Amino acid sequence: MAAPHRSSFGDPLRVWSVQVYVGLLVVALAGGLWWPAPVCAQEAPRPVRIGLVLDEPNVRSERFEALVKQELQALVGRTVEVQFPEALRRVSDGTIEGVAADVEAVLANEAVDMLITLDFLGSSYAAQRAPWPTPVIAAFILDYELQDIPFAQGASGVPNLSYLTFPPQVIRDLETFQSIVPFETVEFLVIEDAFSVFPELVDRMQADAARVGVRLRAHPVGPTAAAALDRLPADAEAVYVAPMNHMAPGELGRLAEGLLARGLPSFTIAGAPDVEAGLMASLNAESLPRLARRVALHAHRIMLGDAPSELPVQFDAGEELVFNMAVIRELGIAPPLGLILEARRLNEVPEVSGPQLTLQSSMEGGIAANLTLTAERQALAARAQDVRLARSALLPTVTSSLTGVLVDESVAENSFGMQAQRSLDGALTVQQVLFSEGARAGVSIQRSLLDAETATLETLRLDIALEAAEAYLNVLRAQTLEQVQQDNLELTRTSLRLAEVRERIGAAGPGERLRLQSELSQRRADRVSAYAQRRAAEIALNQVLNRPLADEFVTAPLEAGGQTLIDQSLLAGELQSLGKFLVLGDFLTQEAFGRAPELQALEAAIQAQERLLVSRRRAFFLPTIGLQGEVSTNLATGGAGAEPLALPPELTGGLSTSEVTDFPWSLGLSASLPLFEGTARDARRQQALAELADLQFQRDLAAQRIEQAVRTRLQFAQASLATITEQEAAAEAALRSLDLVTDAYGQGVAEVFDLLEAQNRRLLAELGVANAIYDFLIDLSALERAIGGFEVLASPDDKAAFRERLERFYQEAAPPRLR
Repeated sequence: MAAPHRSSFGDPLRVWSVQVYVGLLVVALAGGLWWPAPVCAQEAPRPVRIGLVLDEPNVRSERFEALVKQELQALVGRTVEVQFPEALRRVSDGTIEGVAADVEAVLANEAVDMLITLDFLGSSYAAQRAPWPTPVIAAFILDYELQDIPFAQGASGVPNLSYLTFPPQVIRDLETFQSIVPFETVEFLVIEDAFSVFPELVDRMQADAARVGVRLRAHPVGPTAAAALDRLPADAEAVYVAPMNHMAPGELGRLAEGLLARGLPSFTIAGAPDVEAGLMASLNAESLPRLARRVALHAHRIMLGDAPSELPVQFDAGEELVFNMAVIRELGIAPPLGLILEARRLNEVPEVSGPQLTLQSSMEGGIAANLTLTAERQALAARAQDVRLARSALLPTVTSSLTGVLVDESVAENSFGMQAQRSLDGALTVQQVLFSEGARAGVSIQRSLLDAETATLETLRLDIALEAAEAYLNVLRAQTLEQVQQDNLELTRTSLRLAEVRERIGAAGPGERLRLQSELSQRRADRVSAYAQRRAAEIALNQVLNRPLADEFVTAPLEAGGQTLIDQSLLAGELQSLGKFLVLGDFLTQEAFGRAPELQALEAAIQAQERLLVSRRRAFFLPTIGLQGEVSTNLATGGAGAEPLALPPELTGGLSTSEVTDFPWSLGLSASLPLFEGTARDARRQQALAELADLQFQRDLAAQRIEQAVRTRLQFAQASLATITEQEAAAEAALRSLDLVTDAYGQGVAEVFDLLEAQNRRLLAELGVANAIYDFLIDLSALERAIGGFEVLASPDDKAAFRERLERFYQEAAPPRLR
């Protein structure tokens, strides 16, 4: 049995205490490069039996084993029968001796066709022994240089050996950590005994940290949080945490609480799970599924006849920036906006709150609360009083009056009792127009004008609904574009990792890495810009809805927002049928003429003008007839002359002044007809006639413009709907092209400029899809506005009636003619 290179492991008796730690550290470092699997040329003559070695029983290793089996079976399908005999599966005891014995036992079994080691110790031993009697895939090699494992031009270079190794990430992590919070010294918490098992690892990390101007101090820690916290010096500025899977459940959370209590920012290698446990940030993506796929790809290629010595060994860990926002807030840290937007944010409080807005609720909310529309409603309410004012001219008027008179005393004395010095008289007058052509016309005209104002308000209501719809759809568009920019940012970060791998293996110089670093900065700027555009769209929607401009709200999920609205639209389905589309314009124009409030307003104004013209013609021969009655009495008299003069009977004819009535009354009937007013009456008639003709021309022009709007918007909607399909096809092709170029770049076949060009094509294609979807929805909303009603605001009965009219129109219409 070949002996392992002990210099890479230290004392074997101490290995068991750290093997789980190092294995999980490798998982945290792992990521994946896609390697396309070629088509199997022929079926294997017999089943392929694969041996598996696990360092010890643990959940992570068993999950990884299941993923490898699943991925390999998916790759080979029915072309090759793959078996994992129980006799070839070994779960060791966590010691280097036990792992070595199990590896040798599997390799010595004549039934084995391939060996896969799934953990760090087994992989290290299997990759260091030589020769290899059967193909070996060592899944976890942390550093081939430090572990003294064969490496040549990106592969093992030796027969029957393939493995996966991971690029160092300390520089990347510490640069990101420093961009969140500045520090000069970082404390590295690592599992105890790691120095003796793998002392070169810490030395390498300290050297890498020095390259970015950071002093890294390593502190071995045991299974308790208290012991780890005691290791930290009083002058600690920041803490870099290795995977702490050796700790008992709950201890990692207590460690995070202790760091937070001391005001220390933390950055973990282990990824999102440790951030969820309470640490501040991480830059590692979930890697086990991708690593399992890569192992399965290597196994499949070996089955197809590829030499293990030529299979690429570099494996990118992948990245996902994760923030624990609760910790960041507690520490009072303000990371750059670009990083905040780039990161997946946990415990982001306050959560996005407020009402959930849909297209329908946004349109209804705009109609109900928009300030412009509210002001016009009040103006219409005031305008409605003009009808009552006009009608009042035809109703009776009752007037009461009091008249007090004070005259000179000498005048009163000489009036012979006819004029008292002081007198108070009261009167009650009633007037009633019996017939007035002008007054009757006024009532009719004001009613028609009110109808016109109501129709004008409906025009504004439709405009506000369209404005709200466009504002809401622009929010969805901005959210989608923001997500596209986020995806592109992550894609650029992945490409940068590929460039770093190529530079590390000598396949490329630093120029590629620097070019992609520049591209990454630009993508971060694009991400920030997309965020600003999304917030601006939300503010615009709040303004239309008359909500506080900074208030938040929730919209429909992005993946369902645009497409669901398309699927639910009746007109969207009609636009996809060429036969129906050719006659759809005639039907929608007919609908628009029956609904359009612009036409209704002009029709009402024409009615008012026609009634005015009739009134001005009748003014030549119809009089105004009125009735007036009055009752009056003297209420009080005093002073000189208050007593009537007593006259001899022979002068009064025997009539006593006391017999005169106290309530004299009068009743009059009048009829008036102007006989000549110069040329005023004819001028008014001619004026009304000309204004009527003007309104009729306006109505015809409005109808023409409505038809133009309907047919134009219909064309735009059809074109934008068709554009969606083309943009989706372009996006799919761009994505396939990017996959191929990325794969070629990883293999050293393509250049960085090819990669960037493919990424830009993919970005433009994704942006094109998003814009096409929301351009169509906005065009569709504009078409519905031109028709005079929105489907989303219609009742089920109205929708059913519309569909019935449409189907009947299709049946009755002449066969369409393509032009």
